[in-house]
Amino acid sequence: MDLKAALAEPFIPSSNLLQTHRFNVDTPEFVPTQPRSIIPPRPYSSSASPQQSPSKSSKSSGKPKLPILKLKEGLQLLGNGKETVSVTVRKVNIDSPKLPLSNDLEKKPKYVPVKYWNQRYGIFSKFDEGIQLDEESWYSVTHEAIARHIAGVCKWAKVAMDGFAGAGGNVIQFAEFCKTVAVDLDSRRLEILRNNAKVYGVEDNIKCVTGDFLECAEGEGPVDLIFMSPPWGGPDYVKSKKYDIFSSITPDITKIMQVCNKATKNVILYLPRTANPSQVAQLFKYMPQVERKLEFQIYCFGHKVKTIGCFMGEMVQIDPKAVAELILSRMKLPYFLPQNLEGASVELGSSIQNQGINKAIDSLYKLKRRKKKSKKFYK
Repeated sequence: MDLKAALAEPFIPSSNLLQTHRFNVDTPEFVPTQPRSIIPPRPYSSSASPQQSPSKSSKSSGKPKLPILKLKEGLQLLGNGKETVSVTVRKVNIDSPKLPLSNDLEKKPKYVPVKYWNQRYGIFSKFDEGIQLDEESWYSVTHEAIARHIAGVCKWAKVAMDGFAGAGGNVIQFAEFCKTVAVDLDSRRLEILRNNAKVYGVEDNIKCVTGDFLECAEGEGPVDLIFMSPPWGGPDYVKSKKYDIFSSITPDITKIMQVCNKATKNVILYLPRTANPSQVAQLFKYMPQVERKLEFQIYCFGHKVKTIGCFMGEMVQIDPKAVAELILSRMKLPYFLPQNLEGASVELGSSIQNQGINKAIDSLYKLKRRKKKSKKFYK
């Protein structure tokens, strides 16, 4: 179906498109306003959010400062032409983990820095019940509260995959809700994951696959979503003011995305807080089958930005008319649409809703180019 045919169908904006889902880290309850097949990630909400002190209230007035993203909270666009990406930015407040008063430093392995030892109950709340970690896992495991939030907003999935499973911080939380495929190159680390999964009682929901994600992911698919936190380049990544995903992540992030394109329609990429949003948007070049919808979730403990979750694909909810208005505001209104922004946005929004954002944008620019060619012919 081309854009002209799609535009003939009226678009009726729904108030449900803008409803917020509420998710509680301690007692996950997720009430969708969409069909079960596609449930979008929504911001974390908690009545127990840390309160601002009077001394800081004046400094933190207005919208909070985000990291190197330099994007405003809300809906916006990145890229141009057919490579346009719909982007939503949300600040997600996570309850800071309650750490014990006693650090028990005499129990700390010699190779573990004190700062990571002090965070052990933050990455695994059941640490004292038999959790195992190797040296690399101490600085690479996702904080449990963040991992629980990510899994909680993806409860619609029946099968999830973690392409770089490690010690199982994210795998365990996904396994609470769905079957989960855990892929890792290191068989010893997968043994650690199995042990940790038993501590949480979810080992039966996990399939461990020893191998290279680039080689075995497609054979394990298709899956509803792929979560990935590929190696960031070691603990020194925190020293980088502008984290470059193309030079820092191993294996090559472009090859990772090409594999995801064959195995799923939904991708979650977990990155440092200094990641460049424009680079993330460029990843859609390597995933033509994934809808160009991107949501940045900025995970914060109080006022401190911790990390960023990049949600990509069908699971990201957008307001089609609002996206259409942003696209059309960048150009002269095409001849085949009503010659006012409101009417044109409604019709293009209908196309986005019916065909998906990729096909709608492609059709839009094809028809525009066809008009230009016809003008040159008559000249």
